[in-house]
Amino acid sequence: MGRGMVLKLLVLGGVSLVLLLVLSSIGGLARERKNRLGEVERSIAESYAGRQCMTGPVFNLAVREWWTERLYNKDKDSWYDKEMSEVRGVLVFPEAFTYEGALTVQERYRGIFKANVFQSKGRVDGSVVFPAGPELAQRENSRVEVVSAQLCLLVSDQRGITAAPSIEWKGAALKVEPGCS
Repeated sequence: MGRGMVLKLLVLGGVSLVLLLVLSSIGGLARERKNRLGEVERSIAESYAGRQCMTGPVFNLAVREWWTERLYNKDKDSWYDKEMSEVRGVLVFPEAFTYEGALTVQERYRGIFKANVFQSKGRVDGSVVFPAGPELAQRENSRVEVVSAQLCLLVSDQRGITAAPSIEWKGAALKVEPGCS
């Protein structure tokens, strides 16, 4: 009876070792597939825009300020007034800002692997109050004029914009140009 028990234990040990080897190879295959899934997801994300971060809208105003400066002329030993000017940028942020949109999910496949791509289509709405000329002045008794204005909407990866956005200001359509300044 001792021999039969030893034989049974040896057979049981052998079967256990075979099962451990099979489970180990299945675990290795599962890890390989998981790593490959991560590579496929990164590849699909890189072929699209990846994560997006939107900043804005922000208004970039170019303003010119004129002022009179009192200067001294050493050669003539006299004071005189000189008209000076400077152009600088001023950022104006909206007082109110809303985004209404819908997020859709699209599945993309590479071989047996699947990754989700998210797309959003929405509408940005808001209100802004531009500062008056005296509020933009940095010097006393100066005059300020707005030279130009740009509406900026910043995105982390412009590949994520599949169609040119339409912008409407007080009922009129504005021209949209890519780039930053």
